[in-house]
Order: sequence, then C-alpha cells, then structure tokens
Amino acid sequence: MDVDIFKVFGEEEKVMKKFANRILGVVLSAAIAVTSIPLPADAHWDTSGDAQPTSIRTAENGTVDVGDDWETVYPYGAFLFDKSEAMVTEGGDEITIPLYRLGGTSGRATAYLVYGPVVTYVSEDRVVNGSGAGSEDVEISTEDTLPIARYQAVGKTPDPERSSVQIREAVYAGADAEEGDKVLSVSTTADSYQWQVFYDGKWEKADGATDSDFVASADLLEEVDVRCTFERGDRSYCTDSYKGETYVRPEPEELEEMPDDLDLRPDQTFTSVEMDHENPYNAIVFSMTFAEGEWKKEIRVKAPDNDAAQPMRFGTFTIADNYGGAIFTDASTVTLEVMDNDEGGPYSIDFEETEVEADRSEGKAVVVLKRNGGGQDPIPWTMRPWTALPRPDATTRRRRVPRYSMRTWTSLPLRYL
Repeated sequence: MDVDIFKVFGEEEKVMKKFANRILGVVLSAAIAVTSIPLPADAHWDTSGDAQPTSIRTAENGTVDVGDDWETVYPYGAFLFDKSEAMVTEGGDEITIPLYRLGGTSGRATAYLVYGPVVTYVSEDRVVNGSGAGSEDVEISTEDTLPIARYQAVGKTPDPERSSVQIREAVYAGADAEEGDKVLSVSTTADSYQWQVFYDGKWEKADGATDSDFVASADLLEEVDVRCTFERGDRSYCTDSYKGETYVRPEPEELEEMPDDLDLRPDQTFTSVEMDHENPYNAIVFSMTFAEGEWKKEIRVKAPDNDAAQPMRFGTFTIADNYGGAIFTDASTVTLEVMDNDEGGPYSIDFEETEVEADRSEGKAVVVLKRNGGGQDPIPWTMRPWTALPRPDATTRRRRVPRYSMRTWTSLPLRYL
C-alpha cells in the first residue's frame, strides 16, 4: 500500500507546502477544525509485542517519565523521540528510529520533521560540510499512513468562537515601566486567559501571559500583532487582534464517508523520502501522519556503501511542527551518527606554498595545507618564531589540524599578537 498524504489530506497538503516554505523564511499558517470518527480497535499496523515507553531520554541526556497523567496533559498526543542518538554503519543493516505520539490519541495528527546534515559555519560566507551526513550518505524511508486516517478529523482543541470583547490599551505605569510600554487588557470575566502573538506567520502562545492584562513594549507591538483567547466553562473565545485583524473561526472540516470494505489492518509499508541530490547538504522536510489510536510510527535509515574512506558524519532529525497533537520539545531531536566502513589509504601532507606574505595590519596570515592520498587522521602542527629574526609578536603553538573529511585541504590561520 502506498498512500500519498498530499492526495489524502487537503489541509495537510496546504500545511506541508507552507511549512516547506517556512523553512526558507516564508509564512506557515493553517486553519484546522475538529470532529471525530472513532478508530476501530483493530485499525492499526500489527505492533504485537510493542509497549509504549515509560520513560524517554531528552536531548540533554535527562530522563522524563511517561505516566498516566500524559493523557490529561496531552489529550491529542505529544510527538517525541524516546532517544536522542542513533547510529548507522555504512553498508550495514538498516536502523529504525521510532517516532511516538504519547498521551491521548484522539483524532489524526501529523508531525512535520526536518532532516539536516550537520555543517559548520566558519563565517557568513563559508560553510564546512565535511562532517555532515548528506543525501549521498543516507537513505531515509517513513512508515505510510493508515488508510482510515483520511476519514478522521484532526485531533486538536476545538477552535474558539469569536468574541465581541475588545482589547483596550493604556500606558503602563508599573515600577519597571520603560518609555513606550503599554498594558493591553480585556474587560471580561473568564476561567482562564491566554494571550497570543502573531510571529513568523503563525499565532503562538505568549509564554506566561495568562492574565486579563498583557504588558508589551513599543518595540514588541511594532513587530507583532496580539490577541487574547479566554475560556468560560467548556467554551472558548478569541478577540479580534490589537491591530484590527478580525478573528474568523475556521469552518468545520469536511470528511469523506468511510467505505465498508476499507482495509483496517493493512501490511506495514514504507515510502522513501525524496532527497536533494543536487544540494546534498540542504535540509529535507517530510511529514508523518498518525491515525486515531496510533501511537508509534517508524523512520528507517540506511547508509549506502561506497569505496571512500570518510570520517564520522552527522545529521539531525527534528520534529519542527505539527498539525494536531503537540510537540514535546525536550525530546524532539535525534542526532544520527554515520560510521564509515573503509580504511584510509596512504597519504602525505604538504604546504601549498613554501612562503606566505601577509600584512600585519590585517592581524593574521593564512597557511594552506594540501593532502595527497586518502588520509583522514588529524595532523599535528607547530608554529615557531623565526630563528634568524625572533619576533616578540609571534607565538609558538602546537595543536592538531582537524580531520580532513572529504576535503583535500585545510587552512591554518596564524594570528599576530
């Protein structure tokens, strides 16, 4: 079975296209609504023997317990990885990186992920990618979407209704006030409040802004728009924005009727993620959709064999956005390590030039080393003061040139004191 998510979900297609643009600095926004189609008990891949993790390891190597309270805190599930590292060997077995949706699993939910080779930014116009696991180093495939998901509504908190309550503003006169500060407020009684800011093309919760008043600097209000959501009982409301944008509640999602003969227990299948071979170190965006009741899907990674001796290469999988559910940000990244299976051949290291002239006013001189052959090891080097004309502004150093990776050269910046 091969399910094309772009054909299955109209709204997800819009989000995916906008999300891919957002990686390039363009706006992502999406309107989503909720209804519910229950998931039959047997509508899932066969995960017999699997058990939901009771704890996860965060990117900072901490441990977080996953308890029964997660269904309350995350009623539509939280996307996460249970480990922060994974390793694959060139020419070796394919590995599996599980992606989890823990907590509640009501409704379908989509995670948008980014795979990015690890590169080093030496300067604004220079990037070293020798340690990055690019599109020639890894092959990625993702578990396909269950057929029933197309007939299920997205799992998310129902969108609030529009409120006629207006945002009022006044000069903030608190003890910590600065010039131009304002206090925005809504004059209504509610069980809870949450202010939101429109940033990077998307409405986001403002951390800690959970009162009827919201203090904002002039600079903030110049850069972003602001609105307030609040709850009374089991109903929620949203104001128009501070800058006058009218809040429009999204229309309910239109769902197709599920056919009686739908395969509820299909074989597990995978689809390859399309890599950018013309730009092998560009980030790749892809998505994975969970059906209602589904709590685990797999990412599979393989490192194809080649004859080149290479250093350890790295990449990262990051859960960058979601459509339904939530993201557990402390466990949203996995670092992939690609081990090489080839031994380096004989090599020699030479200076590109035997003499280098430099203007001392520039503060440094650059010496270039070139490699002949297939060596990958760090090279020790020493700089000594001139023996004929000792210079007090030259220093003696001894350190190691980094691994050469795929490059045949490296530069040694020699700085004046």
